[in-house]
Amino acid sequence: MVGGGGGGRGEFVLDDVSSEEDVAVLLNGYPTSGGGDGGGDDDANVADGAAGLAYKAGETKGAADHGSAAVPEPGPDGRTENDKLWTRRYLYTSHLLAAWGDRMWQFAVAIFLMEITPESLLLAALYGFVETTSVVAVGSAIGAWVDRSPRLQTMRRALVVQNASIAACAGSLFALMLHGSDVHDAIFFVTIILVLAFASLAMAAGLASTIAVERDWVLVIADGDEDVLSTMNSTMKRIDLCCKVLAPLLTGLLITASSSQVACGMIMAWNVCSFFLEYGMALK
Repeated sequence: MVGGGGGGRGEFVLDDVSSEEDVAVLLNGYPTSGGGDGGGDDDANVADGAAGLAYKAGETKGAADHGSAAVPEPGPDGRTENDKLWTRRYLYTSHLLAAWGDRMWQFAVAIFLMEITPESLLLAALYGFVETTSVVAVGSAIGAWVDRSPRLQTMRRALVVQNASIAACAGSLFALMLHGSDVHDAIFFVTIILVLAFASLAMAAGLASTIAVERDWVLVIADGDEDVLSTMNSTMKRIDLCCKVLAPLLTGLLITASSSQVACGMIMAWNVCSFFLEYGMALK
C-alpha cells in the first residue's frame, strides 16, 4: 500500500485505500500520538499512517478470524460437533435413568413378593421364571422386529411399554401390601397374574430398547469414528456397572429406613417421571 521513497520525502501509493477514513488515517497517522501545532515531519506522518492502516487491517482480520472460529462448521449430516456432543449426553442420561430404575425394580421386587407371602418363596421364584422364560420365548422375534422398524420409533415404543409395565407392577404390589393379601382371594390371584404379565412386557421392551440403543444408536451417533465409538461403549458399560452396584444398595437402605410400601411407591414414581424425561430426550 505504501511504497518507500528514496531521498528526502517519502513517496506513497494509495492503491488499497477504500474510504475517506483510510485516507485520513494514512495522512494523519493512526492512532494519533500526541498532537502539536508545530507541523510535524511529512515522512513521520506517512509512517504513522502506514502503521495505522496495518493496525486497522490486523483488527479486521482478527475479528473475521474470531467470528469464523465461533461458528462451528456443520458436518455432512448437518450437525456440528457441539450437536453431536449433546446427543451423546442425552443418550447417556437416558440410559442412566432407564438402567437405574430397572436395577431398583429387579432388586426390590423379590423383597416385595416375600413380604406379601412371607411363608413362601413361590411368588419370587415364579416371577423370576416368568421373566427369564419370556425373554427366551420372544427374544428372536423382538430382534427381528427391531431390525424391521425405524430405530427412533422403536426406542420410543420400548420406553413407553417398559416404564408403564414396571409402574403397573409396582402399583399392583403396592396395593397388595397396603390393603393386605389373602392367597385364597380371587383379587390376589388376578393381581399376581397381572404382575407377571406386566413383568414379561417390561422384559421384552427392555430387550428391544437394548438392541435399538446400545447395538444400533451408538453406532449411528459415533458416525464411523472409532475413538468416539470406543468412548461411548465404555461410558455405557460404566453406567451399567454403577447402576448394578449403587441402585440395589440405595434401594435396600430405603426399604430399611422407611418401609416396603414407601420404596414400592417411590419406584413407581421414578418410572413415571423418568419416562417423560427419557421420551423428551429421545425427541432431541
